[in-house]
This record gives sequence, C-alpha cells and structure tokens, in this order.
Amino acid sequence: MNSKKDKMTSRQRILAVLKGQQPDRIPWMPLCSYSYFGSVPDYTAGADYLSAEGLKTRIDFYNNVIKADYLQWSALFYNLNCSAKVEIHRSQSDNKHRTEYRTPVGIIAEETSYSDVAKTWFHSKMLLERAEDMKVFQYVVENQTCQLDERLFEHLKILGQAGVIFLYVPPPPLKDMLLHYLKLENAVYIIQDNKNIFDDLVTAMDARNQQIYKIMADTPGEVFNDSAVTGTGMISPNIFNEYYLPYTKRYAEILHSKGKLYTNHTSGEPLWGIVNMINDSNIDALYGVADLGQDDTIDKLCKGLKNNITIIGGGLAPNFLATSSIEEIKEKTKNVLSKMLSGGRFMLGTDDDTVYGTPCENLKAVGETVEQYGSIDDMKFKRQGKYEYV
Repeated sequence: MNSKKDKMTSRQRILAVLKGQQPDRIPWMPLCSYSYFGSVPDYTAGADYLSAEGLKTRIDFYNNVIKADYLQWSALFYNLNCSAKVEIHRSQSDNKHRTEYRTPVGIIAEETSYSDVAKTWFHSKMLLERAEDMKVFQYVVENQTCQLDERLFEHLKILGQAGVIFLYVPPPPLKDMLLHYLKLENAVYIIQDNKNIFDDLVTAMDARNQQIYKIMADTPGEVFNDSAVTGTGMISPNIFNEYYLPYTKRYAEILHSKGKLYTNHTSGEPLWGIVNMINDSNIDALYGVADLGQDDTIDKLCKGLKNNITIIGGGLAPNFLATSSIEEIKEKTKNVLSKMLSGGRFMLGTDDDTVYGTPCENLKAVGETVEQYGSIDDMKFKRQGKYEYV
C-alpha cells in the first residue's frame, strides 16, 4: 500500500487522527495558555482568549513561529447565569479577586490571587471548605441556567483550517470540584464523614452538566474537552470508578449522539492503574499523556488502550521544553516519534501547560523535527483505515 499523502491543513490532520483516519504526518499541538502568551512580547495579545484579535494572534504564533498545528485549549463559550434567588457579589484589586454567593440557605465565597513568581492566578480561598458549604453550593447549582456565548461562531469562522478548538465542557462533578472548588484533603474528609451531602451535590451538578452538554453538542464545534485531570496523581482507582467513570460515559454518550468528539486531560499523571476504566469510558482522546517510565510508558499505554482512543502527548514535559537545549529537544522529539510512528492514534503534545518564559525557539525545534521525521510514510497503517498498535 502506498501511504503517501497529500499535504493536509492543520484541521484536517488533527481530525483525521481523532477519527482513526490516515493523516499526512503526526500533528504537533502544544498546550500554550494565556499565562504562556504573557511571556511572549510580540504575542501578549494572544492571552485574550475571547477576542477575535487574540485568536488571530495565537493562530499566527502556532502556525508561523513555532511550526505547530493550532490548539485552542478548553475555550469556554457558555455562561452560567443564576436566578434572582442567588446574589453574586464581586470585588477585585490588582492581585486578588473575590466572588461571594449569597443565598437563602447561606453564603459561600472564593478568592483568587495572582502570583508574580508563577505568572498565573491561583485559589487563595476555595469555595467549598465544609459540608455546610456544599449545601449552599447545591442551591446555587440548582438555580443556574446555561447560555451559549455567540462569539463561538465567530471564532470557528476565523479559525477555519488553521487548527481545532477544544471546547470546554464541565468535568464529572468531583473532577470539577478538585479543579475549581475543593482542596483534596477536604474532599477526603467530606466524602467519608458526610457522603449523603456530598452525593446530593454531585447529583445536582450532574443534572446541570447534562444540560450544558446538550446545548454545546448542538453547536458547530467538533472537539470537546473537560480539562480536569484524568489520572491517579490525586485519586485512587476506586474513586475513579465511583465518581469519574459513570459521568464520563454519560457525557460521552451525549456528545457522540451528535457526532462530536470527547477528550480528557491527564496533566502528566499516572494512568496505568485505570487503563481498563479509561477503555470503558468511551472517550475519544487523552491529552497530556506523559512517558513516566516503568508501567506508564507511552508505547505500553498505547498497547493497553483501545485503538479508538487517541493519545496526545509523548513525554515533552514543560520543564524539559523550558530549560533544555535545541539539540536535546530535537533528540527527545525524534525518540518519541520513533516509539509512536510504529502505529496508533497519536498526536505530539506537551505533558501539560507550556511554562511561562519557554523560548519560542524550543517549541519551534519540536515543530521542525516533526516536519522532518513525523511523516505518515513511516507509519504502519491498516488497510481498513484504522491504526493498529504493534
């Protein structure tokens, strides 16, 4: 079989791999968020994720500066509006934001602060700290409605064939809480001591989430991502089985019913202990898969995962890309490609968000190496159009 392919657009290339079709070469899709763009002087406008000009700036940076296929990470294009029963009070200074929810059943508040060292915002006070807070948050959730942000259509038009937007959709409730609202240690105590209260909140969040998924599935977007962490860095396989898996399967079913694709984010965390459950989750791709060694090697994970799950990552750790030489980065990239070009649905990405201040030349070195060594001609490809792990 002659595997020679005509040159594809970035969008065609990405969607081909996600759908199990034959691309011309391995896509290269680093995760570059607003914090990273803040460190690139000529492209700081790219940090404005909802402006048309910000999008154009980012596309130019990906395609022309770092030689990558454009990825817009977890773009949020819906708003959650509360009914009049919930009063929302916001205050902010240069380095601190506070949001307070006042309801008939109580008050909860969160605070975020800016770190000049990390160049990003972080939670200095979580929204949920006690079981009583969960009752208040449940009231907030039950009084929320979802409204689509119409700017999505403009962004899709501007993007065209330059790449793909990973549209944000809410994670399963516990994943969402650990990402946004609740410290891990508090989650452990609340689940053990107040499981009924916790599960009532999970039920309310799940009902709201399903409505959001149905609204987003009806948009022209094709790829959706919950951006929270799928891995065992924070939770056990038992917690994954109870609080992640059933909801992931439900959300995947909603998206698949409309012909959409559903991705999860591993954030470089271990996966081997939950591989069978990931296979059962019906997701289409995992972004940020790291080569951790021992059981969690990229090639071994590929053999353990179903053929219809795309791996996006490869072991390009953010700290490695930020601190290594061009020669070291090119050699590492070639090593990853040598493992992965033998087959499998694979796209090269970063293990997690690109570090503030990472030299553009370092990211470009990956792109140039992929252009030279990532050709589909080096892949073994099944005639029926599906990849096979070998």
